[in-house]
Amino acid sequence: MTHPRHSCRQSAVLGAAMAAAVALAPPAPAGAAGDAEAGGRSTEICVINGAEQSYLFAAQGASQRAERRLRVIAPGEILCATARSPAAAGREVRGTVSVFTDAQALEGCSRLVFDGGPETMLRYADFDRCAWSSNLPAARTAGGG
Repeated sequence: MTHPRHSCRQSAVLGAAMAAAVALAPPAPAGAAGDAEAGGRSTEICVINGAEQSYLFAAQGASQRAERRLRVIAPGEILCATARSPAAAGREVRGTVSVFTDAQALEGCSRLVFDGGPETMLRYADFDRCAWSSNLPAARTAGGG
């Protein structure tokens, strides 16, 4: 069973794209089409490696021109990317964090995230079955996951 927020096929496509583009593209210049509207806000979309080994992580805001960061991070390290949101009241800033065994992996795990704190990958498992901090019961009762 895949996670309801992101399918295995989407993870495979994302993994293949990341393997082909390990060199990061520079972020879009401020004010570029697709960026936050005037008066919008920005925040960090972050992921922490809570596992016991290094993995390839990606963090990206939800807009098409959002900054994307891709890097192998060691246990306990964090990776963040800037995400922007239109100035609409009450609108959450969203993004996606992903993890793969390496740049050649076709499968991995991805998770939609919202501003308000980093997402921690607790345990890696292929086919979108990773354990994330927002999967924990306490996170759900606090409004996460």
